[in-house]
Amino acid sequence: MAKYYLKQNTKKVEGYIDFSKIEGFEKLDSTKLKDIDSFTSIFKNDEELKFYLCQKGLIDLDNVNSNLNIIYRYNKADKKVPYGLVFNDDLRLFNEQEMKNFLHESIYNFDLLKKLCNRFDEYYGQEMNIHVLRNHIALFEDGNMQYSLPGSEKEYLINMYKNAINRFVHGIVTKYNNKKKEEVENYRGFRDLAMFLNKRLKEIEEEKMKKIIAQQDLEKAIEEHRNETEEFLTGEDFKRMRKPSYKEFYKGMDIEQEKEIKKEKTKIKTKQFNIPGQLTFEDMGWK
Repeated sequence: MAKYYLKQNTKKVEGYIDFSKIEGFEKLDSTKLKDIDSFTSIFKNDEELKFYLCQKGLIDLDNVNSNLNIIYRYNKADKKVPYGLVFNDDLRLFNEQEMKNFLHESIYNFDLLKKLCNRFDEYYGQEMNIHVLRNHIALFEDGNMQYSLPGSEKEYLINMYKNAINRFVHGIVTKYNNKKKEEVENYRGFRDLAMFLNKRLKEIEEEKMKKIIAQQDLEKAIEEHRNETEEFLTGEDFKRMRKPSYKEFYKGMDIEQEKEIKKEKTKIKTKQFNIPGQLTFEDMGWK
């Protein structure tokens, strides 16, 4: 079994950080990936973790700016574990069902699902699960299918799609133990999948937040412009600027006044101007 170590990314410091020496963490194994994640996930971020380790004398203040990584030995060389350290906010998807639920909500996010398949393409024993999932992605990416199938058939295909996601997730987070003759947790796969999805979830949330902020900025700019325009105008000013409706125009007049105004309007439309050389209505035989 591979051993993992929490280590500073600097040549000045040899060895690894043995946090099991800290009171309260004696039961943790500083060479197990799951125990390292259990320790780092107590903290909000890298700065908070390094401040704590400085207080406990496990890292030197002179090297506090160097990054912390989890490394393991592979082919006589140190390799970094992908996605860095696990902090408290990353635990949202550290649950098999939560990962499935997130992917169920993302069945039309084809870009995400394709990247997911590509990322875990080389995982041992997952070839069939990934092949089936890719077929479902291609089927749903075909826009014609979404509009041509009746509701019951489409619902059936969506359930099949979700089942393919369930098999894929379960295949990554578990492995078969030949000695025990049963499935056991594959923590490295579990961690890789959870952190991959966490990264995408944060990107989606950041994109939504950008849209919300942009909408708020737009509404604020519109409101400021409206306030500048209306600063010296009263409600009565706006009423006078607006063309009155038919009822408003004749409101308060008696019938005779209304008839007289309508008659004057008619006269204005047919007014004859005396321009030299111009024919009159009488010349044309009009009365």
